[in-house]
Amino acid sequence: MPGPINIQINVGKNITTIANQFPKAASASLNRIAQGARTELSRDVREEYNIKAADVSKNIVIANATKDNLRVIIRARGSNLPFFIFDPRQTAQGVSIMIKTGARKVKAGAFLATMKSGHKGVFIREGKKRLPIDEKYTIGLPQMITSKNISDKLVAFVQDKLPAELVRTIKAFIDLGRE
Repeated sequence: MPGPINIQINVGKNITTIANQFPKAASASLNRIAQGARTELSRDVREEYNIKAADVSKNIVIANATKDNLRVIIRARGSNLPFFIFDPRQTAQGVSIMIKTGARKVKAGAFLATMKSGHKGVFIREGKKRLPIDEKYTIGLPQMITSKNISDKLVAFVQDKLPAELVRTIKAFIDLGRE
């Protein structure tokens, strides 16, 4: 009776390198796309809303992927934003603010004030008396980002860029011979 047949196939360095490097390349690609998505997200929010890039960027947090966890989380944090950051102007009717780009609205009866602490804001009186006054706020960055238009643009960006970035990163890993 003949012995067992051993078949040995040399798949070459490239195939084994791809198999070994895929998690590293995938995590690097995901992290690079996440950084690009943050920039794109900031751009899209500023197209629709009258908000500064710094106010957007400081409130977008990215949890990077690792070779063991191939998932990126892009999280917008923050609470409702004060009217004061939306270019307020005092008018005879109240305070005019521009939350959405190109659409200025008047908040009737509101006024601009600086508190003793130096805090500036848009306030409105609670009753007929002089005090109390209440600072006015609008939606926060998380609500801006979850609007249909902005979230659709973000998904399209990732779907468009990720495949090419993954191929580019795998090629780079093979060329560099990383282990």
